[in-house]
Amino acid sequence: MVCIIDKRTRIANAKRLGNLLQVAREDVGLTQHDLATRLGKKQPFVSKYEDGRCYLDLTQFIRICNELCVDPAEKLKELEERGVGFGKASPGKRGVK
Repeated sequence: MVCIIDKRTRIANAKRLGNLLQVAREDVGLTQHDLATRLGKKQPFVSKYEDGRCYLDLTQFIRICNELCVDPAEKLKELEERGVGFGKASPGKRGVK
């Protein structure tokens, strides 16, 4: 099975995730610079994922959630409740689009 997500859905999902993480960051009173420093990154990294201009891998997502003291599973649940599409599995060769 291959999970195929079209580009428009991927971009919308990245923006929704970025928004959720931005709200979480603001809730704990951190600036983008503060969070970036804790992550060992530069401030533009935080800006880009919060704006949905880059995609986080699972490790980055979990690390960010840990720094923000939020449960990654709860954030994923929130995304699902907001209607984020995670794609539909379909039979096919791996990597085929």
